[in-house]
Amino acid sequence: MVKGRIAVLLGQGDEDHQEKFITGAMKQAFSAGYDVCVFSMYIKYQNTPERDKGDSEIFNLINYDMFDAVIIMSDTIQVPGLIDRLEEDISKKFSGPVICVDRDSKYFKSFWTDGYQLVYSIVSHLIEIHGMRDIAFLTGKKWHRHSQRRLEAYIDCMEAHDLQVRDDRIFYGDFWYTSGDGCADALLSQGRKMPDAVACANDCMAIGLINAFEKRGIKVPEEIAVTGYGTSEEGQTSPKPLTSTYIPSEYYGRYSVECVLAMLRGEDMPDKKTPTKLFIGSSCGCEHDKSNYTTTLRDTWETSDSTDGFLSIHNLIQEDMLKENSLKGFFEVVYSYIFQLGEVDGFHLFMNENNNTFGYSDRVLHAISYHADKDNDNSISVTEFVKTDLMLSELYEQHAQPKGYIFTPIFFEDSTHGYAVVSYGDVPRSYDSEYRLWITAVARGLEAVKRNIELMRLKTFVTNTNTFEKRFVSRVDTPNMAAVTEEERNEMETVERILIENSLTYVFQPIVEAKGGTIFAYEALMRSGIPKLSPLKILKYAESLGRLGDIEKSTFINVLGIIEENEKLFEGKKVFINSIPGISLEDSDREKIVKGISKNSDRVVVEITESAEMEDEDFKRFKHFTRDNGVKIAVDDYGTGYSNISNLLRYMPEYVKIDRALITNIQNDMNKQHFVREIVKFCHDGDIKALAEGVETSEELAMVMNLGVDLIQGYYTARPNAEIIPEIDEGIKSEIVRNHQDFENKNTKSIYNSGRSGRINLGTLVKEGYSSIEIRGENVTYRDITIAGAPGIKNEIAINVVDGYYGTLT
Repeated sequence: MVKGRIAVLLGQGDEDHQEKFITGAMKQAFSAGYDVCVFSMYIKYQNTPERDKGDSEIFNLINYDMFDAVIIMSDTIQVPGLIDRLEEDISKKFSGPVICVDRDSKYFKSFWTDGYQLVYSIVSHLIEIHGMRDIAFLTGKKWHRHSQRRLEAYIDCMEAHDLQVRDDRIFYGDFWYTSGDGCADALLSQGRKMPDAVACANDCMAIGLINAFEKRGIKVPEEIAVTGYGTSEEGQTSPKPLTSTYIPSEYYGRYSVECVLAMLRGEDMPDKKTPTKLFIGSSCGCEHDKSNYTTTLRDTWETSDSTDGFLSIHNLIQEDMLKENSLKGFFEVVYSYIFQLGEVDGFHLFMNENNNTFGYSDRVLHAISYHADKDNDNSISVTEFVKTDLMLSELYEQHAQPKGYIFTPIFFEDSTHGYAVVSYGDVPRSYDSEYRLWITAVARGLEAVKRNIELMRLKTFVTNTNTFEKRFVSRVDTPNMAAVTEEERNEMETVERILIENSLTYVFQPIVEAKGGTIFAYEALMRSGIPKLSPLKILKYAESLGRLGDIEKSTFINVLGIIEENEKLFEGKKVFINSIPGISLEDSDREKIVKGISKNSDRVVVEITESAEMEDEDFKRFKHFTRDNGVKIAVDDYGTGYSNISNLLRYMPEYVKIDRALITNIQNDMNKQHFVREIVKFCHDGDIKALAEGVETSEELAMVMNLGVDLIQGYYTARPNAEIIPEIDEGIKSEIVRNHQDFENKNTKSIYNSGRSGRINLGTLVKEGYSSIEIRGENVTYRDITIAGAPGIKNEIAINVVDGYYGTLT
């Protein structure tokens, strides 16, 4: 049974030193019965203060009450001032043992991995094996403890061998390649004999120095020997492998855990016994010992390409994330690519509540929960919120074997979106560079999706504002007549006269079927006969005069009269009549309208705006008025403003007219396309016909048809006309037929043929309109196929295995 938990704080957990340190710490902790939770920045320090803030926010997640001990790799956390703030914060919140690595702390005990013994041994190698006497030393920054201690080792070793230590043979750098170039210039500018060798305080400076020498025609090691420190892969694989020292990083990790466990027992820290080992290359003059050269071997025969991993040319995670316009869709994409993480035991993604981006919110959304061996526990959620101070509920569950958990931030610049947790179970290891690339790609993808969502909200807000102004210009309070202009007074008097005389006229705009371009219906549109008096002005003045009832009465009576007078022209066609909800009519008027409707119930469609908010009594009257007379209902202007599903469920219409604000330039706006596609899908699921109104260009027509609308209305297909036209323009009709054929062909092509990749994501196929998968064995690149879905997401898609197929399906 697990005894407790140890927290490890560091930066850049996939760098070689930190990676091996974590491995050692986990091995020691696991053997003692402790879980290890690593909290890691992605880089030791970022290149801007904003990114520093975002990356380092992971340390503010830590609930120290959950831990028995804390280990801080202080020198890997290099954000200015951060380590001081961290130590002070921990001293206030945590009373258990804390050990700081590579930093003297005023609050906690510490130890150094300064490499004194390692430098001493490599300088001794130059003296004792190669007989060198004149040796220079290139150390790091003068103020840094590592620089000082490695310089001390050089001086002590030289003096122990009775060799002179000259001031002009000591050089300071900054542990980077360019320091080597500077050292070469300094040596050559002295005008003296070159030293026998230069020992460097790390491999980076040694590589820079050798490169500088060779550019100046100085051969290494024939003319001068050079050694490094740290045995990096770059040094080992250099044209002449760099003689260097191994850093016992794994030992330091084990030792740090030994220290905090000793403190838990009330004992002193054990003595540090740093092991030393050299990598013998040829830069010192030795013959390269190839048996001492270690190549990192893969654990399995699988490669990134063979498994469509993150580094594979077939990796499309970023493209798939950028296609999403919703968080749920984004989470589904991320979940579908967890396989790229390889042999992980678990992965979790947590997101801040309410789009909070400053630190961590009190609650976080547990968006993704993945366990390699617990399929039933895997989930994707946009509703499951947990307390942030729990960090990960799994930590509280009893488990027989200790495990490691690695927490990293999800951020963009200085905005904190959440955090991720990856676990390799009881395997002692850190994350690797591939995981870092993967999870930072997820963070960037999330930022892009959030911007897409915000852009959609902004567009909706602008559209709603414009729509609100248009819709409600007629719903203002009765104007103060003294404030009314002479022109408005005249217009109001004209409207009153029109209503008294019932001289409103009507034009009819065709509503066209998307299947073949035939006219399905007409919408009756009110006109005054006076160019300056638009329908909106008529409604405005009618409401001011308290005569909206006259508009309602006149519209129904007049339009029904036109239908009866032109029965043959309207034969087989619907007529959409606009209604003003909540208007009470005189009994005699209502009876007259009902009588006319009952004769034409198979033709009349009553159209109400989606924003109409009727009181319960008004709604009951409206429902009786339509349903009792067999009249169909159309909801107008759906998709912006007050749009909600509850309105549709309340009205249960036969037709939904998608607001023209969503249709305008839809071919250039993926957000609008996404909205309209979802509206059409909802309509079709409820046996409702979807009508695109306001179609004014050929491009808009093609796009709405491609999205599956049933009916089309707009100036492009046919303008409103006082005449009842039997057909639309033949050229437009032919265009509609062609578009419909393209749409049908697209649907018939909804069969996804396998073989293009080794992994098929069901969620992506469904979103792209595929309804079935055909598994083929001939003329394909991939025969072995993995078909993956997401937990809790049902995808209705058929799988057909073609005769003759051979391969593996999982």
